[in-house]
Amino acid sequence: MRFNRISLDGIHRRIDAACLILLGNLEMLALVFPGRVLHAGTIGPTLFAVGTLFYVGARIIRQIPDGFLFTALQAARVIGLFSFLDNAMKDFQLILTGGWMDKVPLSMERAIFGTEISVLVHNIANPYLTEGLMFSYVAYAPLLLAVAVLCYSSKGSKAAGQYLLNLSVTFALCSLGFMLFPLASPTFRHSHALTV
Repeated sequence: MRFNRISLDGIHRRIDAACLILLGNLEMLALVFPGRVLHAGTIGPTLFAVGTLFYVGARIIRQIPDGFLFTALQAARVIGLFSFLDNAMKDFQLILTGGWMDKVPLSMERAIFGTEISVLVHNIANPYLTEGLMFSYVAYAPLLLAVAVLCYSSKGSKAAGQYLLNLSVTFALCSLGFMLFPLASPTFRHSHALTV
């Protein structure tokens, strides 16, 4: 996408469109397949409320002149939505497949290593990898915000907007990936063998 030809307002409208389309599609899935969506009775209204707040937030933030406050609020709004959706996506993971698809990567691991690599390296990687991953999982939202601020400070609001647009599209595609190829992880299959 050639961002140089798109205005700052155009970039933010595309961000809003990507996020609202994702919310709308999840809402539609919850309505069409209520038996396959966990918490279908509550996730639909919750998604509608979050979408409404996201849209109203966009309208309010657009009244602020271009600058650091505008960029920080846009970034916080988009990253806040992703933090909510990161948790909400677990309700939609099994909607298309009806079950976990761990057999595909596990068969590849067994063919290459003779066992599941996660169980094989568990004693070596624990606790260092576990602590590192936990830090990353807890700190990723502030890190995403920090990158937006870095983009703003180096190239201005348009660069931060381009970053948020790329992040929005990437998150939407990853959400689709979670539904097309859901994985349970070794924690569910080998909870007795894993101490973390």
